[in-house]
Amino acid sequence: MTYRDPPRVPVADQVTQQAIDEVRRALMELSRDVRSRDATITLPDGVPVKVASGLGRPMLNYSISAPIGAVSVGMVSELSRTGDGVTLQADGFGATVSVSVNFR
Repeated sequence: MTYRDPPRVPVADQVTQQAIDEVRRALMELSRDVRSRDATITLPDGVPVKVASGLGRPMLNYSISAPIGAVSVGMVSELSRTGDGVTLQADGFGATVSVSVNFR
């Protein structure tokens, strides 16, 4: 999705116009930053871990990467999901594993 600049209303004062432009740029940057968030988390084998989305709004969805550091075949399960995060549990890996989580 591409954002376009909102229409500009002429302002007689140049300092005021610069301030308006700076606020507009900051708001546009902020809106892009909170669209998604990546986090790398560690999951001890058999222990539920709650992971906050950190988006500042209800998350729409999330995805996780393949586990890193596994010594055997296992599974990462979702135990619960709320608007502000998810609880994950790794089972059967025989070790603590790391996964990357992308919140949207």
